[in-house]
Amino acid sequence: MANNDTYFEEVVGSRRQGRRPFDPNALSETEEWWLKHFEYLKERGYMMRPRYRPGWKPSYDPKGYKGMFAEDGQTVIHSAIMDARRISDSLVVAMKRVKISTSEDQIATLFSNDAHNSDPHNHCVRIIEVLPVSEGNEKILVMAWMREIMDPRFRTVGEAVHCSVEGLQYMHQNNVAHRDCSMNNMAMEANAMYTRQYHPVRPKKRYDWSGRALHHSRTRCPPRYYFIDFGQSRMYDPSQPRGTEYALRSGGYTPPEGLADTPCDPFATDVFLLGNLMRTTFLDVQPGISGFEFLRPLVKDMVVDDPSKRPTMDEVMPRFSAIIDKVPWWKLRARAAKKDEFLLVKPFRAVYHVFWTASMMLLLKPAIPGRDGDVVFTQAVIFFSVALVQLGSTVRWGLQNHHQFSVRQNSIATPYFWCSKDSKIDKGITRSTSRCLLTFALPKVVHCLERTVAGQVTRASEIAPTSISLIFDIKTVERSRNTNIAVRVVGPLIQGDRPLSDPYALDASEEWWTEHFEFLKEHGYLMRSRYHPGWKPSYNPKGLYGGMFAEDGQNSIHYAIMDALRISDSLVVAMKRVKISTGEDQIATLFSNDAHNSDPHNHCVRIIEVLPVPGGNEKILVMAWMREVMDPRFRTVGEAVQFLKEMVEGLQYMHQNNVAHRDCSMNNMAMEANAMYTRQYHPVRPKKRYDWSGRALHHSRTRCPPRYYLIDFGQSRMYDSSQPRPTEYALKSGGYTPPEGLADTPCDPFATDVFLLGNLMRTTFLDGDTWMEEPGISGFEFLRPLVKDMVVDDPSKRPTMDEVVPRFSAIIDKVPWWKLRARAAKKDEFPLVTPFRAVYHVFWTVSMMLLLKPAIPSPKPLH
Repeated sequence: MANNDTYFEEVVGSRRQGRRPFDPNALSETEEWWLKHFEYLKERGYMMRPRYRPGWKPSYDPKGYKGMFAEDGQTVIHSAIMDARRISDSLVVAMKRVKISTSEDQIATLFSNDAHNSDPHNHCVRIIEVLPVSEGNEKILVMAWMREIMDPRFRTVGEAVHCSVEGLQYMHQNNVAHRDCSMNNMAMEANAMYTRQYHPVRPKKRYDWSGRALHHSRTRCPPRYYFIDFGQSRMYDPSQPRGTEYALRSGGYTPPEGLADTPCDPFATDVFLLGNLMRTTFLDVQPGISGFEFLRPLVKDMVVDDPSKRPTMDEVMPRFSAIIDKVPWWKLRARAAKKDEFLLVKPFRAVYHVFWTASMMLLLKPAIPGRDGDVVFTQAVIFFSVALVQLGSTVRWGLQNHHQFSVRQNSIATPYFWCSKDSKIDKGITRSTSRCLLTFALPKVVHCLERTVAGQVTRASEIAPTSISLIFDIKTVERSRNTNIAVRVVGPLIQGDRPLSDPYALDASEEWWTEHFEFLKEHGYLMRSRYHPGWKPSYNPKGLYGGMFAEDGQNSIHYAIMDALRISDSLVVAMKRVKISTGEDQIATLFSNDAHNSDPHNHCVRIIEVLPVPGGNEKILVMAWMREVMDPRFRTVGEAVQFLKEMVEGLQYMHQNNVAHRDCSMNNMAMEANAMYTRQYHPVRPKKRYDWSGRALHHSRTRCPPRYYLIDFGQSRMYDSSQPRPTEYALKSGGYTPPEGLADTPCDPFATDVFLLGNLMRTTFLDGDTWMEEPGISGFEFLRPLVKDMVVDDPSKRPTMDEVVPRFSAIIDKVPWWKLRARAAKKDEFPLVTPFRAVYHVFWTVSMMLLLKPAIPSPKPLH
């Protein structure tokens, strides 16, 4: 054990010699060393806390104990480690002094080079940079600041299962023995868990000392776990016989071979230390944690006294994976409770855990957070296709394993042909083409059972990035009774798209926008970094998740639409490519001129400007960025009534100006919701902030009313009022074909608009949408008589919009205030949560009334 004593005296002992009496309110000798290097570290881009800046004076009374509760009274947690912030991006880093003679920096930087850094099996701490120290016998290793693994506690068994077995195996495969595998030498990078940066010395407080550091669970926001501290580690030459080392005491325990004080295999010692960590943390040592008995057989083999009989890490890893694969999901989601937990609190914590677990499952969070094999397919249908088929080839594809998919509804206006249970494909689908596009674009988690399709896998650029598409011959579809299939005709803009090779690489439509970057910038619009010339991903494109969780990994939501910032005022805008031949720009700009723009009944989207595209056959319409009407949800009946009021008025205004929309679906209505949000939301991931710094928080519509607009005039038609009104073929819209569309004869497009708007009210607020499997919303029965007249089969018997608007207003005027302020709850709401939401709604409603917010919230006039 002499080598250990020598190391201890070399690294630590010298720092203890001549130490002066401890004064909690003054800098220690080690702290003064860091203070001495303040300017050097600042020049290298790192800023220490105020305590370690030249001229520091305590903000508290040094004579008392107030320094204990002051931010600048917090000392370093270790003589060799200092926290600081990287000036360029405010990342909190740890700076560690290491002796050059220990070679710790060599091993640490080895696992931080590009080759190792890109390997997902590498769980060694990443060294940001190595700073030489002027004294010459030391270096400073800079790495991200991490925190203890056990703080905050593990909430579930599955959270604790994701441990460092894989990381130690990776070290051994690279001929490095850690030699000190204890809980003190494992840490987690937990920034994703925290809503605001925690303090490095007092981790339960915020960095700026403004309050408690709140955090999410590991299940919701998985941290990353790393091996740290390679001061005792050794690297061996694989071409030479493996050397032996004296075993070190680690984590308060000495391996059996260490007691014999003879050199032994350091890799076998690592296996013992890791097994002992599992045993003492989760199994035997008091109090221990419940729910980990399934690990006992493996741990028993890892801690046998004879090192030669222990499994290697290459044997431990597959055994560990096989054990975890057999653990049922409910056991992985069980509470990781201490075995000596106070009996009186157990029932309460258990009940809370049931509801919390249900919420995590509704959020599609896996039982083992961050585990590669448990990817939840919130956006990962693409990855499933990559795993099953060779892209671009003709295949027979069957989904037989009950895989779950969750893909957001795409917001395009192309007609859909929906096959529900025991129904037949619309006859009209084979009228124009036999080549169709199967799109998995389902609104929520469903089970895809017994579906077999033959075709070519591709991703059409017109589809949202979170769906995949399959071009196929309609005659080859084989559908069971339990399967729903959404099919649409392949349009001319989709044909010829290249097969998908990287789900997060720029596709052909995105490259078009990149090519026009300078043109748009000259006109005052700056696209996101993904679309800047020379863009390189900030993420690992080869990783399992790719750019799913990176800001620059977010694709455009539609092949023809791009988001950007207006340089002059940072307004987020939508830029839409339109063909000149469609005439969409003429109708859109008509309703944006001064005469129409000043009319309060005009609810057509405002066009900021029209940019001619070099080449001559396209234009770019620029408008304010908007979001889906149903996100966030309506909180009250009155909020939804205001939406319907503006849409009814807007469609009437279009008809009065001799324009038929012809595609009145929820996909073609949007809201300008900037007033609702405290900070700008991201255009592709609207639940996140634009700068990707956290969740985008919002007020209710009652408190900060948004504006609603009719959008997308690609199918709209303008008619000459002096001529007889022409007829048009009715289009399928929002998943429904009007009765006149099934007859395949031209009809009055204005009457079709009335049907489509009435059908929207019926499917969204009254009876529910069978196509989208939505249940409807309670509290809107007062609309049924009007809706019933709007959706009659005979177009000539439907009211005109000039008749609908006064009837709608008269109905709303008779609805009592308490009904307008009632909750807009889904009809299939889980009964157990209804009472809690109802009680909360009462208090919320009172607060809105105290703020004098009306029951039907309307935005302030634009003029």
